[in-house]
Amino acid sequence: AVSMVSTEAPQRLEPAQREGVERDRLALKTRRRNLEATELAEQAIVVPGDAFAYLQRPALAPFDVIYIAPPQYQGLWAKVLLALDVSHIVATDGQVIVQIHPKEFQELALEHLRLVDMRRYGSTMLCFYASSSQVNRAMMRFDVQVGDTVM
Repeated sequence: AVSMVSTEAPQRLEPAQREGVERDRLALKTRRRNLEATELAEQAIVVPGDAFAYLQRPALAPFDVIYIAPPQYQGLWAKVLLALDVSHIVATDGQVIVQIHPKEFQELALEHLRLVDMRRYGSTMLCFYASSSQVNRAMMRFDVQVGDTVM
């Protein structure tokens, strides 16, 4: 599953654009039911389909937050992250959050995204990625160099 949020959206989804892609029918039904239960169904679109095909659509506007929570142990999170790294879909100040099992984590050779934080909650790991330009601006603000230890 891949979910995306943009704060600058077309009028059809004011005030924010929320989109999701889900291949599994049961998971799709659950996501839609959850949106209804949280009263967000009017502000979000969850479509059935393949996340890779969906992310290739040229009409997608940049998203501020992209949440990746694919089936585990298939390496899909890395494939999605690598595809996002070379796409126009992550906003300049956007972030990508990946939910995986800690055993799945691996360093990836990314060109435009950087790992900025990792958090573990039991058997769930959240990896936070930001655009390289965003990370560079933040380091300049605090006069931090790549490789410095920050406490």
